[in-house]
Amino acid sequence: LSTTKTKKHNKSPTYFAIPSLYPPDDSRPIVLFDGKCNLCNAGVQLVLDTDRADKDPRGNLRVAALQSRVGKVLLGRLSEEERRVVLGSYGGKPNEDNEKRAKKEYKSIVVMEKNRTYLNSAACLRIGRELRGPLRYLALLASLLPRFIRDPLYRLLSRYRKRLFGESAECRLWDDNWDTRFVDDAILGGKGASDDMDLFADPNAKEEEEREEEAEEEEEEEEEEAPAGSP
Repeated sequence: LSTTKTKKHNKSPTYFAIPSLYPPDDSRPIVLFDGKCNLCNAGVQLVLDTDRADKDPRGNLRVAALQSRVGKVLLGRLSEEERRVVLGSYGGKPNEDNEKRAKKEYKSIVVMEKNRTYLNSAACLRIGRELRGPLRYLALLASLLPRFIRDPLYRLLSRYRKRLFGESAECRLWDDNWDTRFVDDAILGGKGASDDMDLFADPNAKEEEEREEEAEEEEEEEEEEAPAGSP
């Protein structure tokens, strides 16, 4: 990674540069998607199949899972507010326990250019501009709707997508030019997608592991403090 910062449009926060992901010969936008969501997988498969590939013969867009190292590195460029849009809790119902209500989920697809990011409905419209046929014109028509209408509709679908379409433990995408379309973790050095790393791990796994370790430590302390001969 480079510590060089690049300015984002409209006086937005600066982004640190990542030469390995945006080298001089490949500045194509990267679409980050929830790899465990069936609807997201189907949508990204549609993107791979209908990419216009008019700006780059390899395809105008690249893809990566939000759960991958590439996804985490790119999300690290965002402001706290933007990260909460992508990864956070939906709030839950008032009668649900606090742990369930606070569970983190990936809530938005992301399109990350070298110096600009698109979230929620804006990400879908940005993707649509790079597709063939009616999908491109549909995106152009949808862009006429104001964001205060588009984004609530997107968030509603995002909230219930796994209930409606289900989820899978692994990504089922395929493309004939997979190596040039999918951004493998190996590009960052170290382990890649083909190694033992789980690209679709639960975003709450680390927090749950920390809570379990804390509970075990508390039990050990209580046992040490208990008087000898006590039950």
